[in-house]
Amino acid sequence: MATVPHIRGEFEVALAGCRALFAHCLDPQDLHTEAGVESAFLDAFKAWEVFLEDLTIAYLTGEPDVNGASVPSIISTTDPERCRNLINSGRGFVSWADPAEVRRRFGLYFTEASFINRFADVPELRQMATCRNAIAHSSDSASGRLHELWLTVGGVSKSPLRSADVLLMDYPLNPPMTWFDRYLYVLEALSVNLTQVESVAR
Repeated sequence: MATVPHIRGEFEVALAGCRALFAHCLDPQDLHTEAGVESAFLDAFKAWEVFLEDLTIAYLTGEPDVNGASVPSIISTTDPERCRNLINSGRGFVSWADPAEVRRRFGLYFTEASFINRFADVPELRQMATCRNAIAHSSDSASGRLHELWLTVGGVSKSPLRSADVLLMDYPLNPPMTWFDRYLYVLEALSVNLTQVESVAR
C-alpha cells in the first residue's frame, strides 16, 4: 500500500498536469479549447476520486498521515484489497463525487469526529460534480443543473452551454483566476487538510 505522502504527491503531480493542459488550451485558443479545458477538468476530478479512495484505504490499513499521526477506525487489517472490497460492497467501483456521501462514508469507517469533519460540505465540490456530470452525461437533468450553476456563478443566461463555459469564467473574488483555477485550488487545499491530521487523537 502506498504511503500517505506518496498518495498526496501523486495527486499533486496529477493536478500539475491538469493545469499544464489547461494553460495549453488557452495559449493559443483554437477549435480544441473547450474540449481540452473539459478534458483537463475531468482528469483533475478523476485524480481527486483516486486520491480519496487511496487515502481512505491507507488510513484504514493503519498508514499514518504525513506527520506520523494515525486516524482511528473500526477496521483492523493491513490488507488494502480487503478494505477496497468493503468500501465497494462487491461493486466494481464506488463513486467519490458526492461530498455528502464521502462524509457519510468517513462516518462509517472512522471513529474520530475531528477527522470526519475535515471533509466539509464545500460548495465548490458540488459545483465540480455538476460540471463533471454535464461533461460525462448528455441528459436533460445534467444540462439543467449546469444551467443552474451557470446562473449562480455568472448571473446571466447563455445558450448553448457547456461545462467549459463555467470553467473558463473569471472567479470574481480573485480575477484573473478562473473557476477552473479555483476548483483545483480547493482540491489541493482539501488534500493537504486530509493528509495532515496530527490533531486527531491517536
